[in-house]
Amino acid sequence: MAQGHLIPAVDTALLLATHGAVCTIVATPATAARGRPTVERFEVTRAQAPGFFRNPGWEKFADDVERARAEADGVVMNTFLEMEPEYVSGYADARGMKVWTVGPVALYHQSTATLAARGNAAAIGADECLQWLDGKEPGSVVYVSFGSIVHPEEKQIVELGLGLEASGQPFIWAGKSPDHHGEASLAFLRELEARTAGRGLIIRGQKF
Repeated sequence: MAQGHLIPAVDTALLLATHGAVCTIVATPATAARGRPTVERFEVTRAQAPGFFRNPGWEKFADDVERARAEADGVVMNTFLEMEPEYVSGYADARGMKVWTVGPVALYHQSTATLAARGNAAAIGADECLQWLDGKEPGSVVYVSFGSIVHPEEKQIVELGLGLEASGQPFIWAGKSPDHHGEASLAFLRELEARTAGRGLIIRGQKF
């Protein structure tokens, strides 16, 4: 499960758990580590785990999901009706089932610490980022992020960086960890940070 899917899944599980539900999220050790700081957990041995997760075969997994969906009373979604009523209504009509909108589930977290602990660790802490934002005018900061799936090429990174520099606006650029960049891209980002110091904040993975 990719980080962009894991975080809202954990948030939804935490929200449901406050109402007495027991929630299980099956993940690999690497992805589980990203959500571990925010949840209470107990160990499940391989013998206790659902059998079909032991073997490869997404077709069977998809069949099981569809079968469970057909037997379910409805679907819980991480959204709220006022934001996208047409999509919620359209999904309910297409699937012929109820839809409960419980989002945004990220609002379940009441502290900045638990919000920041979700996902991979960043090179810049949440407090440092918030302090930086507090020093800027409201509505003046450009935020750039392409999520966990997009892997921009070197020339795209350079063009985007030069555009942010030329804009003259304060900016936060959330990007990949160093492992996802070549040496040329890393060198450019270092130079960009130096040229836009105080105006630009580049956030990447666990280290520079």
